[in-house]
Amino acid sequence: TSSLPASGAQSGACQSGPQTLCLADGRFRVEAAFAGDRSGGSGGAALLPATALPAGDRSGFFWFFDGGNLELAVKIVDGTAANGHNWFFYGALSDVAYTITVTDTVKGTQQIYRNRQGNLCGGGDTATF
Repeated sequence: TSSLPASGAQSGACQSGPQTLCLADGRFRVEAAFAGDRSGGSGGAALLPATALPAGDRSGFFWFFDGGNLELAVKIVDGTAANGHNWFFYGALSDVAYTITVTDTVKGTQQIYRNRQGNLCGGGDTATF
């Protein structure tokens, strides 16, 4: 059985907005923030919220500095048939320091993924959710 809710089952659990992606029928809230000063967020510099661009129920993008320049892609995959978990993947199109916060609105769990300044990579998590 899938751990993802039926369509509409989590209505209101995740509120979409300019800085929030709601994925998998609103079960997962995804937000990102970036270091706007290119310092990597060091020295106590606050991270700035990234702007979300939905790309369907399971994926989306974020931009940091300019709406015409995507910086980050994210997606949720139903991997419950394989290992009992929902999988989260992200791919960076930037070397800017950023964080991604994913909240499972059903279980109430949250995971933060961090990318350090200068790193050109993404990641995946097949066990947290």
